[in-house]
Amino acid sequence: MALVIGYRSAVQASPFERWWQCRGAWVEPLNKRRDGESGVQLLQPRNPSHPTLYSKRQTGHLYRSLRHPLGRPTIMRELHAYQAFAELGVNVPKLVYGSARKHQGQWQALLITQALTGFISLEQWYEA
Repeated sequence: MALVIGYRSAVQASPFERWWQCRGAWVEPLNKRRDGESGVQLLQPRNPSHPTLYSKRQTGHLYRSLRHPLGRPTIMRELHAYQAFAELGVNVPKLVYGSARKHQGQWQALLITQALTGFISLEQWYEA
């Protein structure tokens, strides 16, 4: 997946490591379950001409199945679902980057998406 220029950290490493080092404001408290952590950060661009991004990051947050009995990051399942919905013509957030790695024996996973514009929350929709 392509990287968006303007979100690089000072770290000279793999694309995963560069995205992993990007930090933003937490959108909600960390979700601590599935023997791991999962949370979303808002990444504001340095250059206002670049889009705002969301970074979903997980450490040790796994699902298990017959295909993956030892566990696989839930972000990878979410990434594949977004891709499948997009192929069917369903509007999904624009995927910027998605990947997982095992680091020091622990799974880490990232899903970077462009912020949605022109949409309202389900709560706002019900209130209207």
